[in-house]
Amino acid sequence: MKLKLSGLLVSALALSACSTTGTTTSTTPTTGTTTTSTSGTGTVSTNTDFVVLFNTRETPNDEALETLGWSNVQFGSVNDVAIGGVDFVVGTNGETAYGYSGVRDTTDVGTTRLTGTATYTSDYKVVQLSELTSNGTSLSGRKDTDTGIINLTADFDGNTLTGNDGDLNVLGTLIGGTLSGAVTYGGVAGSLNGSAGDDGVAGAFHGSNATTVYAGGFVGPKD
Repeated sequence: MKLKLSGLLVSALALSACSTTGTTTSTTPTTGTTTTSTSGTGTVSTNTDFVVLFNTRETPNDEALETLGWSNVQFGSVNDVAIGGVDFVVGTNGETAYGYSGVRDTTDVGTTRLTGTATYTSDYKVVQLSELTSNGTSLSGRKDTDTGIINLTADFDGNTLTGNDGDLNVLGTLIGGTLSGAVTYGGVAGSLNGSAGDDGVAGAFHGSNATTVYAGGFVGPKD
C-alpha cells in the first residue's frame, strides 16, 4: 500500500519550532556522502547524512531549526507510540541539496536478540528532491513524498534485515541488534542505521546521486 504526493511542502517543522524553547545540539555521525556535478548554468552538490533532528516527537533540536533557513524543504517522520520514531528532511541551500535522517534517541526496540528470526510490519516514509538543476545561485527540481508499509525480516543468526516495497529495498546488517547497511530507493543507493529488537524495529536512511537526494525512515512492531 502506497501513497505518493508530488510537490508536497511540509510545514510541521516550522510549526514545532515556533513553540519550542531550550533546544539542544545532537551529535552528528560522519557517515554522509557528498557529490558535485554540473547542471543548468551552475553546479549541483548533494549532501546526505545521519542527523538526529528531534529530541522528542514535539521538540526539534538545533540541527532541525537550521533547516528553517533552507529552500524547497520537505520534512517527514514515522512514529510508533510504543517504540519511538524517525525524523528526516530534505531541502536546498544555495547550490547544495541536503538529506538528513535520524532515529530519535528515546526510541526503544526492546531486548536485543542474538539468535532466531523475527518479522516486523513497518510504516515507512521517504521525502525526495530529484531532477535538480542550478541557475548559478540556487537549485530547483521535483519534490516527492512516498509512504507505505514494508514487511521486514530479521535473521539474527545471519545478521541481516531485509525487505522491499515499491521503490524501497532494504539490505540491512544486524550486529547485536544494531542496524546498519544499505537501502536503494528508486534505484539510487543509500545508507541505513537504526536498531531491531524483541519489541520492534526502527531505521533511518538517506541517499543521493548527482541530481537527487532522499531521506526517510521506517518503524514498526514485531509481528
